This record gives sequence, C-alpha cells and structure tokens, in this order.
Amino acid sequence: MNLQALLKKHNFHPKKRWGQNFLIDENIKRKIIKAADLQKDDTIIEIGPGFGVLTEDFLKETKRVIAVEKDRRLVEVLRERFKNFSNSEIINADILKLDLGRVHPVKSAKGGISPKAKLFNRVKVIGNLPYYITTPIIFHLFEQREAIDFILITVQKEVGERLIAKPNSKEYGILSAKVKFFSEPKIVFDISAKCFFPVPKVDSCLVKLNIYKEKKYSVQDEETFFKIIEAAFSQRRKTILNCLTSNFSLSKDLGKELLRDTNIDFKRRGETLSLEEFIELSKNFAEIRLCPERNYEFKNRW
Repeated sequence: MNLQALLKKHNFHPKKRWGQNFLIDENIKRKIIKAADLQKDDTIIEIGPGFGVLTEDFLKETKRVIAVEKDRRLVEVLRERFKNFSNSEIINADILKLDLGRVHPVKSAKGGISPKAKLFNRVKVIGNLPYYITTPIIFHLFEQREAIDFILITVQKEVGERLIAKPNSKEYGILSAKVKFFSEPKIVFDISAKCFFPVPKVDSCLVKLNIYKEKKYSVQDEETFFKIIEAAFSQRRKTILNCLTSNFSLSKDLGKELLRDTNIDFKRRGETLSLEEFIELSKNFAEIRLCPERNYEFKNRW
C-alpha cells in the first residue's frame, strides 16, 4: 500500500509543526537501506518511522528494530502493520527524552551492563529528522554515544553542509566542531525535496556520523571546551581575542597571553580555528583558571 493510500485509509493529515514529511521515493529508500549496511545481528533504533516505509526492510533484515515515534496516531498504525514481526518494538516517545540504555542495555565484553566498558552489540540509529530539532537530537545522541555504532540521518541539506564544514568556510561553526569531536561526518547523497510528501521547501541529504569507537580527542574539561567553541562563534565578525575577553571577562593582556601560549594569532577569527586548536586552547584556558598566580584578574561568570 502506497503512502497516499495509507493517508486516506487512516484519515491522516501530516502535522507541519512536527515537521512530518514522509519519504515516497522508492529509489531513495533503496539507497538508504544500502547505506545502512544491514546485518542479521543488528539492532536498529529508527527515529520517526512515520508509516514504516523503511521499518519493514529493517525488520526483515535485522535482529531487532526499536521504532521511536512521537505521534500516537502513527504508533497505532505501526503496531497494527507490524504486529506479526516478533523483532519489532514500537515506542510512543519523544527521542529527546529517550534513554537508549533503557530500551537497549549494552553489555560489556565481560558480561553485565556497563556503559563505561568496552562495548559490543551497539545500535545503529537511523531516521528522518524534523528540521527544527535536528541539532538537539544529534547532541542528545552524542550524550549516549557509547551505545551507538553509527548515526544515519536525513537532514536539511544546509545542515548537512554545516556538519562536514571545514575551517575558513561560511558553513563552519559550533555544530561543525562539536560533531567532529565525537564522530566522522559524511554526506552520503543528496535528496530532492520532491522525494517527500508533503514537499518541504528545501532539499535534504543523507548524513552518516561514524561514532569514534575509541576516543579520538581528549580534553581536560568538556564543558569548558564547548563553552570556548560557543564563545568563538558568538560574534563571527569579531576576533577570537574579543570573543574570549567579552564572554569570559578576561583582560586583553591575559587573553593575548592565552592565545600566544596556544600559538594562535589574536587577530584571527573563531571560524579559522581547527578542532585541534580549540582543544589546545581549552587546555591552556583550564591552566589559567587553576593557577592563582595567573588568574588574579579572571572572573568566572558561569
């Protein structure tokens, strides 16, 4: 049964405020399935399955599928449609409030449940994300990254370009740096707006975020590290020196000393800094905060 028939059968009208745009292109569907690299022992967490266009293939090809759908009406449709699949679990929930560990406890290599241990049987997270909450969902998933193999998501094309952006480009920003800290992002292919119903106003793309199995980057304090990145991009036209001094109440002299210790020209802008430079900057920043002899003029406003 095609989407139009399903909509009519269930008297369903997509909710614009929830960003409900359903995939209707069979070719794109096949390409997404291929990109998912489905294996028989996989567990899939599908975000926003809609009417189950992809869900059925996931159920046929993998060990377990946990479909997370916020719309109660769609949950009823999905449960009825896939009631004969013993490996399906349809959850009526907001993905932003869902603890992956509760629906899919990840075992350590030695047995038992331990999110800190060396992990196996991680889930593949796949979904068509509503444009208006794409970034919060990505960061929510990163908070639970120990349980995730990779994230395969359909996002607005502009967002996809920001995810993979490099320094010195207009797309490069907070999202670019944060995503690269936890994963290796890649645009798999572009998707025309015409492949969805209702037709959105913008094109999309399929993005794959390969979560680092072993921690690639290390910082002393992640909270401080991310605050520095946010400060650097808070006023894109200003220099990194001005962004740091205005956001952290650093004097100009102390700000210049901090940047000099990190081998960063204080006239540069935040958009020119690489992830590695942000990491080094955060380490030196932490040293200043912890050193009484150097932070006498530093006032913490957090």
